[in-house]
Amino acid sequence: MEENMGSCAACFSPRTLRRCEVYAQASLYWPLEEIDNAVNVAYLESGFNTGAWNQSGEDSRGLWQINVASGAHPELQPANLFDPNLNAYHAHRIWLVAGWRAWLNSARQLGILG
Repeated sequence: MEENMGSCAACFSPRTLRRCEVYAQASLYWPLEEIDNAVNVAYLESGFNTGAWNQSGEDSRGLWQINVASGAHPELQPANLFDPNLNAYHAHRIWLVAGWRAWLNSARQLGILG
């Protein structure tokens, strides 16, 4: 069953995670040499706030600010991207295809574009 945004808000109370909690999420998916980059990108994107939601010209959600607007990743609209584990999972899948360019501004700021 697909979730709508109303049910997502009820599933997870937004909170700011500690760095070690985000590190634990990233370590489930990213290779060891990329975990620090993943954590740093999440910090720049959301401040580790699981409820981060940018609706200014986009629709970016959760720790890694996955944009579900058309032209980005609309197939992820039904996913509860405010769940830190789901957000990490989908962010990693995006990273496998696009690398850190998917988070261009943060990657530039961190100097991790190869």
